[in-house]
Amino acid sequence: MDQGNEIRKNIINKMVFVYIFILFVILAIIGQIIYLQSIPAEEWADKLKTERTDIKYTKRGDILSSDGYYLAASVPVCSAFWDLKVLKKDTFNKYIDTLAACMSSYFQDQTKEAYKQEYIKAQQAGKRYYKIKTGLTTQQLNYISQFPIFRMPKNKSGFIRETDYKRKVNDNLMARRTIGGPDTNGIFSIGIEGAYNDILKGNKYVQLSHKLSSGEFVPYNMWEEEEKVPGCDVVSSINLNMQDMTEKSLLRQLQKYNARAGTAVIMEVKTGKIRSMISLLRDSATGRYAETKNLAVGYRSAPGSTFKLASMIAILESGAYDINDSIDTGNGEMAVTGNVVMRDDHKGGLGKISVRDIFTHSSNVGFGIMAVTAFDNNSEDKYIDPRLNNRNAQRNITYFYDLLYNIKLNRPTGISIKGEMSPNIPYPGMRSNFSYATMPQNAIGYELEVTPLQTLTLYNAVANNGVMLRPQVMESAKLYGDVVQEFEPEVINPSICSETTLKKVQNMLVGVVEEGTASNIKSNKYIIAGKTGTAQIYRGQVKTNKHQASFVGYFPADNPKYSCIVVIYGPEGSIYGSSVAAPVFKEIADKIYTSDYDMQRKEFNIAKLEDSQSVPNTRIGHRAVVDRILSRLHVEVVTEEQSNTTWVQTRPTENHNKLYIDSYTPIHGTIPNVKGMGLKDALYVLRSLDLAVKVVGHGVVKRQSIAPDTQIKKGMSITIELG
Repeated sequence: MDQGNEIRKNIINKMVFVYIFILFVILAIIGQIIYLQSIPAEEWADKLKTERTDIKYTKRGDILSSDGYYLAASVPVCSAFWDLKVLKKDTFNKYIDTLAACMSSYFQDQTKEAYKQEYIKAQQAGKRYYKIKTGLTTQQLNYISQFPIFRMPKNKSGFIRETDYKRKVNDNLMARRTIGGPDTNGIFSIGIEGAYNDILKGNKYVQLSHKLSSGEFVPYNMWEEEEKVPGCDVVSSINLNMQDMTEKSLLRQLQKYNARAGTAVIMEVKTGKIRSMISLLRDSATGRYAETKNLAVGYRSAPGSTFKLASMIAILESGAYDINDSIDTGNGEMAVTGNVVMRDDHKGGLGKISVRDIFTHSSNVGFGIMAVTAFDNNSEDKYIDPRLNNRNAQRNITYFYDLLYNIKLNRPTGISIKGEMSPNIPYPGMRSNFSYATMPQNAIGYELEVTPLQTLTLYNAVANNGVMLRPQVMESAKLYGDVVQEFEPEVINPSICSETTLKKVQNMLVGVVEEGTASNIKSNKYIIAGKTGTAQIYRGQVKTNKHQASFVGYFPADNPKYSCIVVIYGPEGSIYGSSVAAPVFKEIADKIYTSDYDMQRKEFNIAKLEDSQSVPNTRIGHRAVVDRILSRLHVEVVTEEQSNTTWVQTRPTENHNKLYIDSYTPIHGTIPNVKGMGLKDALYVLRSLDLAVKVVGHGVVKRQSIAPDTQIKKGMSITIELG
């Protein structure tokens, strides 16, 4: 009986265990069903995918300066992988020791044995996409591809090369906003990068990948190295040397006056090409300056007295005044309305002076009187100062604005860089707060807003004999070195005013520097024409205690080549354009003048080099720079062989009246010979090879610490001595 009960008990226990087990299985199945139902369909599709299609782009084109230097480039970032199922086992065993030794010696990051054990494990696991190294330079990838096994044909070695690209801006430049770059989503939308993205971006292609058992996706064509057409390189109008000197000159002045921000632009008079553009803003936390916004293009404000050029053009075109007419500016103060009082900076006033002197000494009172008496023919005595009511104006106020609009001052320049703000120049009846006091305020550059670039465009037109050009930042687009598109000058306005008026304002702009408000920057070597400006900064309709100081003009005035504007916002200690902004203009102009062969040739009557007995030799340098210099010097060159390399060297012919141009190509993976190169060229060549460079001295490279043709190793540093 007891034995029967025991058997029954065992059976029941087993049945309970089975039931519990079945229950757990059922619950697990139910749980799995619930989990699977909660997974989105898209995720299920991803899990079941055995193939993947990716949209890729070929190499993005580089941006070069007009003088042949890189402003932004797509730097190759290379990787090496290994399909170990392709490689025969006996070949692997035969060469693995030598391969491990080569890798250890070259990278010096782990021992030969460590490399060997890693590769053996990968080989035993049958890895199809084993990562050898990532983040390699092209030189490093090419070097290791000559190691044992890796140098075998791809379909026998399993060695896989992959190249991606990282966008890099010239480290020596502060103008990051002007050049542009990708945002956090990798989209190029600002600066030159954004303006010419359609030209720069590579061609779109589809890459098909298959899924390995490890879950990794590998391209089907991983062994193929088919060359894909890249994006075009673009040659910008930016001149690297001018950009560098502009940045440094502006930065020094901002630091000197602890200014909030500043901008400077250089434009070529005859073409409208921007040779330099920089905007620097101070970080309130660190006190450091950086280009976080393009103020020249994307910030507008009341320009102050630099707008008086436009007002003077309108006044002269109206026929109401000529430059030798006299106007009584009195004690330098004039009440327009109860709330608007005009004042001159000259203590005690300037008294009765000519229209020309009103401009050269920047009399606000004089401009107010001229504007009202020339354009307001309303007979009602509404102004407080009687000088404004005693008038014989033949035109009404709208004519003043018609003349400004005819110059095209009410329109943006249309520069290709995105973000340009439109001018804010009022027109009677178009603004609710337009009053009879608005026009005299507008005449001296208040109650209207323009960008620095728009102001510069007007002054450049005066320098260019009245032809207003659209500012441009591009010279050409190239593919494989061949020009595929050139960017020609674009005319905005073929004539901003009559020739008579043009000659008069040109004369007055010279007078500003020769005997007027900017006489402190007068040069005894060349003539500068321009205008100072000082304006209070407004926040909306509220006047602040901060000012902006500006100077805009062109040089040399007798044969204008460059126009330039400098605007400094919120300087401390001094607020005037003559003392804060004009010296920056002068420093930039002096440096350009002393380095410009054409300007020097005129002053010193330099003979052409072909009239001399021999021609000078050049240093090893960038091909574009060497070509430009030799062309400028009228040196005839002879090319014995097709030299399409980036770097070249020259040597004189037998009779020393011509130069041979020879290719200069360093031996792959070795230290190049940079002796005789300038600092910028030497730094570019050495840093492109991932070498740490220490510089001693000034001038050209005289010595280098590592001999040419020495094998490059990871982490290697080199010292170059200049003299």
